Amino acid sequence: MTDAICWNCSKPLPELPLPVSRHEYCPHCAEPVHCCRMCVHYAPRLADQCDAEQTEPPTDKTAANFCDFFVLARRSGSGAGDAE
Repeated sequence: MTDAICWNCSKPLPELPLPVSRHEYCPHCAEPVHCCRMCVHYAPRLADQCDAEQTEPPTDKTAANFCDFFVLARRSGSGAGDAE
């Protein structure tokens, strides 16, 4: 079980299976969960909006991706949170 909060609708995702699949979507708003906005490395203050050392961060931060650096974050809406 997780205590993650959807980046889009701010509703809890308590029964999210871990590790999070690229095909996991919020049951409330149908937005992808395995996306930059749900990751501990999401950093809107940076130019590429990612603080993980990687060569090519995804350009669409709300789309599902295959990022190897993805770590589910606990967050409310678009705010940063603690690692899960």
